[in-house]
This record gives sequence, structure tokens and C-alpha cells, in this order.
Amino acid sequence: MASKTESSFGAKLQRGNDMHQYISNFPNFAPPRPEESPSEFYNLLGDITMVNMEETMLQQQYSTAVATRVKAFRDDPFSVVKLLAPIRAQVQAQYGKDGIEFKQVDAIVQRMRKTKLSIRPATADTPAIKVSQSEQSYGSMLQYFSDLTQVLLQLPGYNPSNPQLQVGQLQAFAQQLVQLSAEVAARYQMVRDCRNRRRARYDELHDRAQRIKAYVKANYGTKSQEYALIKGLLI
Repeated sequence: MASKTESSFGAKLQRGNDMHQYISNFPNFAPPRPEESPSEFYNLLGDITMVNMEETMLQQQYSTAVATRVKAFRDDPFSVVKLLAPIRAQVQAQYGKDGIEFKQVDAIVQRMRKTKLSIRPATADTPAIKVSQSEQSYGSMLQYFSDLTQVLLQLPGYNPSNPQLQVGQLQAFAQQLVQLSAEVAARYQMVRDCRNRRRARYDELHDRAQRIKAYVKANYGTKSQEYALIKGLLI
């Protein structure tokens, strides 16, 4: 579902296209700056259309990267979260519940279980602090998982028959998690940069629309048909 911000962007662009259609048919329309001419205004609208399409594409790629990471951390059968119970059980079976080995592993597992992971990608309406908190939670979970693999590596005789629980496999998985988090960060930065460029384009659109309204008001009069057509367009 589109956010209110996304909907307002689309509405502003549509009203910008309406304004362009109107001024293209105004007789003797000759604003003092070339930027407000129908042709230049049309070019700006085209640029905005392109940056909107780019933002949509980048948002889809970012959402896909987030979904892939969520699966690896919590949803897949051998995700980080779902590996905790079998790892804990393996250590308990091999070293006993009262062993120092089990207590070391269990302490990390309990910290990981208390870490809350966000499952939704950030949107244009998501506060920056929420994005930061989400990334910190994934960073914490990744660090805990790396610590867990290091503890398992040091355990004497730890060599489970389940290959998914073996240290080499867990270390390789930890590297995969690093890459997934890096991909999410890179995609988010691309979306953020695109949104900043889009916001600048819409600011420019607003400024030009205001200048056009002022020119039409001055050139055709406040009671004119021309001014009546565009004065209510909120851009």
C-alpha cells in the first residue's frame, strides 16, 4: 500500500501535468524566466517522472534485500533464530547441562533470543532513528552469532553429526549474513539518495508553479479564465 507521502507525490505530479496542459494553451504566455516556459516545465515534469520510476525500482530492490535477510536471520528452516535451539541441545547433549561449555553457549543464546529483529523495510515515512535501531539489532544479532561460533570452535571435541551445526558451516553462514547486511545497507543508501533527489525536484516544481501563478495573475488578471484554471492547483 502506498504511503501518504507517496500518494502526495503522485498527486502533485498530476497537478503539475494539468498546469502544463493549461499554460500550453494560454495566449501570449511569455514568463520572464525560461524555466517557467511550457517546454522547460514539461522537461522538469519528465525528470520527476523518471526519478519516481527510479525510486520505485530501488525500493523494490531494497525490499527484496530486506526480505532475504529476514529469511536468513529468522524465517528459513536453518535461519539464525532457528539454529539456536539445536545448537543449544547439541552442546547440552555432549557436555551436560551443568557443564561450563553449556553455560557459555546458553548465555549467548539467551541474549540472542532477547534481540528483536525488524521484519519490514523502511519507507519514506520511517524515522531515521527507527532505521538505525533496526540495523543495530541486526548488527547485534550478527555479532552474537559470530561469538557463538567462536565459542563452539573452542569446545573440545565439538563435532556434531548434523552438518548444519558444524563450526565450518556456521562460520560460512556468518559470512553470508555479513554480505546480506551489507546489501541491505547499500540498497537503503541508494533509496535514500534517490529520495533526496526526488524531493529536490519536487521543491523545484513547487517554486516554478508559484512563479507561473504569479505571472498569470500579473499578466491576465485575478479575474481571468487563465488564473481561475491554475490558482487552485496545489503543487
